[in-house]
Amino acid sequence: MFLPTRQRPFCAGAVLLACAALAAAQETKLIPADAAMDNFYGSAVAIDGDLAVVGCPLDDAMGENAGAVHVYTNQGGTWTFTQKLTADPPAAGELFGSALAISGNRLLVGAPGNDQTGEDCGAAYVFELSGGEFGQTAMLTSPGAGADQRFGHAVALWQDVALVGVSVDYQKAPYLGSAYVFVHGADGWVHEDTLLAPTAKRAIPYDTTLAVNGDVAVIGAPCQYDNGLASGSAYVYRQFGGTWQHEATLAPATARRAEYFGSAVAVFGDTIVVGARGMQMRFQGSPVPGAAYVFDYGEGGWHLSQALAPEQYAQGFGRSVAFDGGVLLVGAPDAETSVAHGGAVHVYYHDGTQWAAGGVLTPTSLATWDQFGFPLATSGGRLIAGAIRDDQAATNAGAVYIMDLPALAGCPGDADGDRDVDASDLLLVLSNYARPAGGPADGDFDRDGLVEADDLRLVTERLDTRCD
Repeated sequence: MFLPTRQRPFCAGAVLLACAALAAAQETKLIPADAAMDNFYGSAVAIDGDLAVVGCPLDDAMGENAGAVHVYTNQGGTWTFTQKLTADPPAAGELFGSALAISGNRLLVGAPGNDQTGEDCGAAYVFELSGGEFGQTAMLTSPGAGADQRFGHAVALWQDVALVGVSVDYQKAPYLGSAYVFVHGADGWVHEDTLLAPTAKRAIPYDTTLAVNGDVAVIGAPCQYDNGLASGSAYVYRQFGGTWQHEATLAPATARRAEYFGSAVAVFGDTIVVGARGMQMRFQGSPVPGAAYVFDYGEGGWHLSQALAPEQYAQGFGRSVAFDGGVLLVGAPDAETSVAHGGAVHVYYHDGTQWAAGGVLTPTSLATWDQFGFPLATSGGRLIAGAIRDDQAATNAGAVYIMDLPALAGCPGDADGDRDVDASDLLLVLSNYARPAGGPADGDFDRDGLVEADDLRLVTERLDTRCD
């Protein structure tokens, strides 16, 4: 049986971050009523507006390590538990809830321990929201089914397109992961394509990361050997008709051994963010610091536009990334802000030209070895982050935090750059509404290439705000 492994500690010793700490406008800590020791609650999270989901793949309610997903909704400013999802049919060892993705009223859940087509072959379940509750509508399995594929260890979802990762795919070479693309249409969910790494070099399994937005998909392979052992790579694919073609292989020019580039990936419009968590080199000198790399699409393809790093070393920085509404978040789950390995989320704002450091978020109840900041997701001015080793309910029971992001120095909602969110910004958003756009200066604050409802909501919520 495949079981998810804990994160290893990469460093020892206290480090104080120079970047200013931020206070979340509102912070909610989620702990399930049936919390149990070593459940690592929050191993997967996703959020979309007033809807949040939390994975607990080691939940034993339907059998040992059968797994479950908890659904929460924001009702009048209070996050309330509304539903517990399990696989239909459930099975011990399925690890349902190991990976999550939301798009609108649709939820995709990974279960890499599913044995229906072979031991630990895996599966992914589709749920649709109707009448205020999720119902299971489909189960996806690997077209190249085989034992130990762990199909569903990573998932991504965008409208009618689903990506499901496998950690071992023998179509290419042993230990190379891949991703299967499914599309939803009149005939339900249909396998459209298989995304294989363009290199034949081996990689350690279990670590593939995924993202999809529009016609662009990204696979992170942090343990790839392209530029040295565990240097990592990220592979970009673009859809043309009914096929997905490899468009680019991303890696920093300074790529090196043990950087783990591809630890996390996110794509929005013409921007890709890739995390590289680095590691502590216990026996071979200085640690390899973590980073987050921003790539933008322009003439000639994808170009590295910025590399983000904390002002001082933060363990695991780049283990998770998320961005929305002109705000980019980078998780550092082993960072030692106020306590050892408590974790942190670093916040960056887009000032219309580049991403600038906006501070560090940590929970008020942060404790030693909580590992806050992985996994991580954001939507509509909020973040959701796991603290999988939180001990409040029981040892390593885990917890999840939802935080409203504070107003940042970057002045989100200010399209014209005058440091005021006012009528002129609102007028610009309205005049560009539903049109393609190139960024905050056009009213596209979430940088998804289109001025739409999320951008309008941001500027209206912050109307008459002065950014000093």
